[in-house]
Amino acid sequence: MATLKTPKGRIKYKQHNMYLGSKRINKEIAGKNLILVSEIMDKNNVYFGLYAGSILGAVREHDFIDWDEDIDLYFLEEELSKFLSALYDLVDNGFELLRYERRGLYSVKRNGEYIDFYMQKKIADGVWSVGETPTLEEDVMDTIFVPLRGGQYRVPRNYDRCLTLWYGDWRTPVQYASYELSKFQIFKAQSLQVIKRMLPDSLYHWMLERHHRKKREAFYEKCYKAGYLKR
Repeated sequence: MATLKTPKGRIKYKQHNMYLGSKRINKEIAGKNLILVSEIMDKNNVYFGLYAGSILGAVREHDFIDWDEDIDLYFLEEELSKFLSALYDLVDNGFELLRYERRGLYSVKRNGEYIDFYMQKKIADGVWSVGETPTLEEDVMDTIFVPLRGGQYRVPRNYDRCLTLWYGDWRTPVQYASYELSKFQIFKAQSLQVIKRMLPDSLYHWMLERHHRKKREAFYEKCYKAGYLKR
């Protein structure tokens, strides 16, 4: 068992080897989970919003994406302490902590449905990142609320720009996850998670940087070309 320290106490949990393609999302249960998460995050004054595929679903499908597998949310690095307090309350309200990654990724489950929380960190003037493809600071902080499954959730005001930088033609649905993985593919995905947890901090962050470097470079080039950032 692993232990995560929060301002309200310690959370004991078992690390799960999570991987893309494990299950399809149950929209009804996921929507109820998200409403409860929102109540608890608001109670702890945590600034949070939809992220990645959950933004895409909310603004394009007005629902979760059919082939998605979980909910993606973000919070701010400067509010980590408040988020951890909210996480403690989530566990106290029936959520199970499944995963913690050193880059600031926390995964929880309730009634069989998963939620990933990504920590947004400022990495340069005007740019934030969760350790993967960056996001313009304006798209983190200048937001609107959109309806999703009975709740109202934060997305970038200029979500068209944000999603275009991430996905290109985001209006055309593209199924990115396969739910027919072979036993070898599942074994490989789970083994990579185990190996990643065993790495020393220096090697872990070096590999994370190397893995996402091309995505960041491509993001910056798009922003320079469009005039969103200055060289």
